[in-house]
Amino acid sequence: MELSFFQNYREKAIFADRQAGLLGIRTNFTEWFDRASRAVNRRDNQAGPHVRELNAIGNEAMKYSQKKEDFNLAGRYLETATSSELADLMHPDAVKYGEDLAAKNIDTHRAIAFSRQLMDLKKLYVDPAEWEKAGNQLALGQNISPEQLWAARLFNILRERDINVVPIDMVARYAETKIMENNGIDMSREGFAKANGLKPYQMVLANRMESFFKKVADALNIPEYRRIFRYLA
Repeated sequence: MELSFFQNYREKAIFADRQAGLLGIRTNFTEWFDRASRAVNRRDNQAGPHVRELNAIGNEAMKYSQKKEDFNLAGRYLETATSSELADLMHPDAVKYGEDLAAKNIDTHRAIAFSRQLMDLKKLYVDPAEWEKAGNQLALGQNISPEQLWAARLFNILRERDINVVPIDMVARYAETKIMENNGIDMSREGFAKANGLKPYQMVLANRMESFFKKVADALNIPEYRRIFRYLA
């Protein structure tokens, strides 16, 4: 199917070049098409083995269950990490910000969402003092607590920092994990598996997916600092 699709368009490119030649115009549609085809082939040759491996993992998992909920649970197991595991990958500054957020029990999702509203509001004000005042009023109208407002403004400050040093997503993730640990929740994979009654095949699936992601990242030469630790998109 794909071959006939490409062949059809190559024939059209050849025809266009010939018609242009009859008019005394030199075109390169065929050459451009061939270059594009070679690029597509290189992409497919590189991705092909990984796609086949991913299909094999999926087919093996389907032998044990076909319920979406079971696979979602395996994905959550893959993503689970303790604050210590996260801290090992983070800059000390990022860990400190996460600790500060956790100490105030900040709802990071809500704080980040409100921080975006503050940034939109900033476009309307030249004077920082007026922007701050307007932000206070906006927070009051949306029942945003002083702690949440503080967190929203902190996230906007972090947006100005080097993302490789203080990535907002990792700071928020650390804070969320720390808050749950402070509430007595075991955030280790073992704790998650026990609390959610994970079956062996679900843990095997998660571990195989984790190994697969690492293999693909290595093949694509993605540096460690650009990889998201234990995250399933």
